[in-house]
Amino acid sequence: ASLSSAKAVLDKEIVYTKLITGVAAVIPSGVVIEALTIGPSTFTGPVSLQVYAKSTEDALKMKDNLQKSSLFSNPTFVTLSSNASGQAAEYPISAVISVTINKAAVK
Repeated sequence: ASLSSAKAVLDKEIVYTKLITGVAAVIPSGVVIEALTIGPSTFTGPVSLQVYAKSTEDALKMKDNLQKSSLFSNPTFVTLSSNASGQAAEYPISAVISVTINKAAVK
């Protein structure tokens, strides 16, 4: 019984460091993520990433990197816009990318 209990616990295990390093690996130069909130609900459906980029090409590269990674699936732009005023001057491209995190890839 103890072995089956341990297996049940390990089957639910999520290695958050794999997710964090996976996100870091897909961020190209010229892109920043506004915030990343992770928890059990992160794996129940698509999550939205608010990113800022120096150029549209950088934002497209971020989406492409998410697509190529085994940690993520179905990245799509929810919004992609330009706002070169105020504090956004250095990263004038704003984008929200919807993506599903593959739970099996972070076990």
